[in-house]
Amino acid sequence: IFLSLIFYYLIRVVFHWEVIRAYGVLLAFFTTFTFITDLGLQISYLKYFAESRNSEEEAIYNGTFLYFRLFQFFIYIILMIILIQITPYEGNIIAVYLFLIAILFAASTIFEPILLSKKEAFNRILGPIVSSFLKNILLISLMNYFVTDIFLLVNIILFSHFIYFILNIIFLRKRHIKK
Repeated sequence: IFLSLIFYYLIRVVFHWEVIRAYGVLLAFFTTFTFITDLGLQISYLKYFAESRNSEEEAIYNGTFLYFRLFQFFIYIILMIILIQITPYEGNIIAVYLFLIAILFAASTIFEPILLSKKEAFNRILGPIVSSFLKNILLISLMNYFVTDIFLLVNIILFSHFIYFILNIIFLRKRHIKK
């Protein structure tokens, strides 16, 4: 949380108010519908996973959970593709960028309950910490070399969420998943 506060303070100091406004409006627009990617499956998955008796059942629970979360994720993507036409911002390319950020963030959070199921809280929290740290470092290092506009801000966030997604994939590579 502290790293995010630093990042948002730096955004306020570095960028013009129009960039902050555009970022806030579009981020709020795309995150309004992220409830679709949860719908309570995380709690039920953790409950049933804790009751599993062997690794075969764990693999089946992992596969079932990922199937339903991916289904919800694709519903979210389809809804965002439909709603991107009515984004409250004139620059449609920025809306597409923030749409990619929302997709990467939603895709990264799909795997968090699986990391929690084996009590790997450190692995679950490492992704967001690295992402927040990376956003701060990139913003501090790039603000002097590039024009401080919405493209710089969106690319920094897009890159940090991509690293977050890759870290979660790395942490899940040893998990067994079955139908």
